[in-house]
Amino acid sequence: MIEDGKRGAILPLGKSSWRDATFSDNAKGLMVAIEDYLGGKGINSQHLGNKFGKDQGRITDGLKLCTSYDKKNKVNFWYVEKVNAPE
Repeated sequence: MIEDGKRGAILPLGKSSWRDATFSDNAKGLMVAIEDYLGGKGINSQHLGNKFGKDQGRITDGLKLCTSYDKKNKVNFWYVEKVNAPE
């Protein structure tokens, strides 16, 4: 995720070549969003992962932070899931 933000492109899951990346304005704003989320304490993957771990499962603005563990590469893949409001 941090690499995506630095490059200004999103590398899809399962892809390893940056030739498969999609450049977008969202990717360009990713570093700003990560910096804001971490509260200006510097950007590194360990700090970001720890913060995600603390916020896992929280719901805000109809979105929920979720994770999926990749046993082969021994890393967590983080994603946001839209949560339907109760009727």
